[in-house]
Amino acid sequence: MPLNPGDIGFVQYSSDAPDNFAFVALVNITAGEEIKFTDRGWSNTNNSFGPSESTSEGTYVWTATVNVSAGTIVTIDVDTDAVDVGTISESGNVSLNGNGDQIIAFQGPDGTPTLIAAINAEGADPWQTGVTTNTFDSDLPTALTDGINAISIVEEDNGAYTGGVLTGDKTTLQAALFDINNWTTSDTAKPTFTGSFTVTTSGGSGGSGGSGGSGGSGGSGGSGGSGGSGGSEGGITPVSDALFLPLSLSAQIGLAGLGQPVQTFGYAVNGINIENMFDEGYYLATNPDVKAAVAAGVVESGYVHFLVAGLSEGREPFQFYDEDFYLANNADVAAAVQSGVLASGLQHFLLSGHEEDRNPSALFDSSDYLLNNPDVKAAVDSGAISSAFEHFANSGLAEGRLGGLLFDEGYYLANNADIAKAVTEGLLGSGWEHFVAFGQTENRDPSAGFDQNVYLALHGDVAAAVTSGLIKSAFYHYATFGIAEGRAI
Repeated sequence: MPLNPGDIGFVQYSSDAPDNFAFVALVNITAGEEIKFTDRGWSNTNNSFGPSESTSEGTYVWTATVNVSAGTIVTIDVDTDAVDVGTISESGNVSLNGNGDQIIAFQGPDGTPTLIAAINAEGADPWQTGVTTNTFDSDLPTALTDGINAISIVEEDNGAYTGGVLTGDKTTLQAALFDINNWTTSDTAKPTFTGSFTVTTSGGSGGSGGSGGSGGSGGSGGSGGSGGSGGSEGGITPVSDALFLPLSLSAQIGLAGLGQPVQTFGYAVNGINIENMFDEGYYLATNPDVKAAVAAGVVESGYVHFLVAGLSEGREPFQFYDEDFYLANNADVAAAVQSGVLASGLQHFLLSGHEEDRNPSALFDSSDYLLNNPDVKAAVDSGAISSAFEHFANSGLAEGRLGGLLFDEGYYLANNADIAKAVTEGLLGSGWEHFVAFGQTENRDPSAGFDQNVYLALHGDVAAAVTSGLIKSAFYHYATFGIAEGRAI
């Protein structure tokens, strides 16, 4: 199964003879899996590695010849091209330069690599910038994050992990391994790693949100809201004109600077493209300090703020992640955040939580999503994708698939016998088809998690707008406006 960024962590680096480096597997690696290690630098300008030079630069291909358990340490001796676990082959000539170099782990072709981890030991700054051809320098690849799956030991010939954290889940160990404060480095001595790791499976419940998965057929998808005018309805100002707008669209309706272009950077964390799960309008509406900074020109956009600070602060990128919900339903993560091992619940969720089927909010239920989308379940089961949420964020939202709470096909059919009969007889394609066309205006509830009467009772302005015909239903308001406004249900 292909690896994700941060699935391995470096524990040792030495460019003084004998050159060597070591890494620890933070996930189980199946026999036959390959990881490439190169000492060529990375250029963000060219979006590629530097040129391979047979005299000083090259690439190792490490192959797991047996199943490698999480916690296993693999040491590669660069001078002798030897390895203690698995096998290696070499193209070019890997040689760690004592004046500064780097190692970047990746999978796939050199031209379109999937970057997994990196360590840099060049220059006074943690990483270089504007690298083009110098193979001893390296930009921090945009696909990796320093402190999460990349580390710089700042122009030291040798270094080793000497931190006290040796047991924990993948996210806990990542946070420790990629923290320079947990490393001992030297230009003269050769620190070595001498410990062992125990990688645990994270505990904690998957979260109590969602409809509980009441069975039913694979729902027919469709968006939670049917559009929206983008203007004002009955005195209610929309934050977004759809249930969710990916960055490419939401940046155009940002509350500060309409039409302001926003760079996307192609940033990804553990298989999830962040720009696909970021709603500029929602972020600015829920973070007034950022909104003010954008309006003042201090920050280019909410998205830039999120990448620089918001992600580590646990700020919510869109309505399907709720930091308070995640910490409340995952006591182990909350404890790690409280102790400083993790920066935020969001950091944990992106790095490993979604792969552990932990729910990010009351609006997304992994079990429901897989139940209602058998094609996604098959892809997760086969290892083609790592989680229900990865699919939801990267493509499910754009395809109009629901996260599990707003509409539950099984619940709707079980509580509306007339609709179930019509679906069985082929008069309707699905309960969702009926609900969108008729059910929501008939005040039928879409799921156990959303009661239209309760929503109207909580929000008098919405009730008035529905009564006057300005809004078709409580459900329509919540899906189109209420989620982004943070309305209670």
